Amino acid sequence: MDSQFIQKVTLQESPIKVSDLRSRRPNYGSYGGYASFEGIVRDTNDGKRVKSLYYECYETMARKELIRIVDLVGVQYGVGYAEVVHRTGALAVGELAVFIQVLSVHRREAFQACMSIIDNLKETVPIWKKEYYLDGSEAWPRCEGCRQGAHSADYHQKRYLKPDAKTKSEGFIDHDVKLPAADKIYS
Repeated sequence: MDSQFIQKVTLQESPIKVSDLRSRRPNYGSYGGYASFEGIVRDTNDGKRVKSLYYECYETMARKELIRIVDLVGVQYGVGYAEVVHRTGALAVGELAVFIQVLSVHRREAFQACMSIIDNLKETVPIWKKEYYLDGSEAWPRCEGCRQGAHSADYHQKRYLKPDAKTKSEGFIDHDVKLPAADKIYS
């Protein structure tokens, strides 16, 4: 192999510039497989017309989890380079929400690594999506608590606490509230 594994992880509010990202990927002579994934905001979800959405994340934990995922996938598929960029904040229909690019020796490993990264990102990274619909309603898709009416309408705004001087907590989640895995709100 030409070089050690390089990974890059970025969370950003600004639009993703794919051409800039592709132009800065390394050119490894023995890595012939390249795959990328672009996740675009759809205009429809679960039969409802989407106007816009908002991605919220716990940045410190999200970054650590993305790095963990990319490192594991890099080893599993023999990847030489992997990059993940995920948007946060407000996005309109048609905007790019996530970009992943992978270089590996062969195409199969590049495709598999790319798919594994996005699948694991959606499953374990603390990034949540709130959708705003054309009919004026809004929802946190894939939140089982919302679907079942198990928590209040302002539940998601209350999830985050300010750092507590007594506990020295970073203030992610109210630990008195037990969240089942299905309560993850990313789609």
